[in-house]
Amino acid sequence: MYSGLPVQKPETGELDTLPVLPELLKRLAAARVHFGVYKNVATLNKAAAGLSDFDIIVAPEDAEPFFRVMDEMSAVLGVSHPLYDNAVPGRQDWFVPDADGGYLHLDVSFGLYVGLKFNKRYRALDFRDIADWQARAVSDALLPVVSAQEEARIAVLRSVFRLGGSTAGGWTKVDSAAQEPSAF
Repeated sequence: MYSGLPVQKPETGELDTLPVLPELLKRLAAARVHFGVYKNVATLNKAAAGLSDFDIIVAPEDAEPFFRVMDEMSAVLGVSHPLYDNAVPGRQDWFVPDADGGYLHLDVSFGLYVGLKFNKRYRALDFRDIADWQARAVSDALLPVVSAQEEARIAVLRSVFRLGGSTAGGWTKVDSAAQEPSAF
């Protein structure tokens, strides 16, 4: 019997994927929901085992079919405190239960918003703005993920507001500390 805790395969050390993942992907495909993992692609196996979240972006026009799939799968919508950094427009946390006691955590965006901490109000891009999607195998499931180049582009876009600079004339002036060479 599964305890709800992630299980490692002794021969490979690989984490077992929660059985609910292939069913979720099948239902999203049947509902024609356009979505993909847009960040933290390196942690897909951990997310599939229930140890981390999937950071996904869903095409805004597919929100209703996405919600129907969440309802069909008895998923629970999480609530963020309004002052929490992730309480931004177009972002939701969904928890999809697995019959064996685990759950998948979906960090869902219907558009990526950027801005200063606690003030992310500038819509930067949505699903259709990401040009390079690839399929990545996680156990027996294929997940749409951004390419390494797209993930880097999104990371730079998101980090622009974290540099601690000021704006003047529509351009961002970066503090000199942020311009110092890295110690790496």
